[in-house]
Amino acid sequence: MQNSIVALPVNAVDGNWNTLTNWGLIQVGEPNSLTVMTELPAGWKLSERNSVEAQSAPTGQQMQYDLLDQYARKRADVVIITAPREKAFISLCRRYVIAPTPESDTTNVGFRVLDGGSEVFRTAQVACGTSEKDKRNQIRAEASQWLSEHYPDYHNTAAYWD
Repeated sequence: MQNSIVALPVNAVDGNWNTLTNWGLIQVGEPNSLTVMTELPAGWKLSERNSVEAQSAPTGQQMQYDLLDQYARKRADVVIITAPREKAFISLCRRYVIAPTPESDTTNVGFRVLDGGSEVFRTAQVACGTSEKDKRNQIRAEASQWLSEHYPDYHNTAAYWD
């Protein structure tokens, strides 16, 4: 089976092309102003998310993709917008992130640590109004502390993938 070759943005945010190269992505050919043809590692793919056709988008065609690895874990967001306001970027994802619990609302708050979409830690769900920002931040800090103890380099987009 041949590895996929796709056009990826030259501009990398929340990381850089060194990280992409270390993950096994190989630039094949010369970049243009927005993208460069790239060979993906075996099993990786670019999955289309939300694209808007040129006739309904005032800024041209907007294409959004998820860059997925061989385990279907999202490694990056890819956005390409065509004329008249051309821009493109690839935003690298962190393996571990903090997210509100699904039960959180305007009167209750809790946080969880996710590995991809899988929960690996959860704080208690606490009654907390929207004006109690210090209390919300304290609860989020519990998740951050757990994450720092178990994955101290979690802010690094290159860390912990494999």
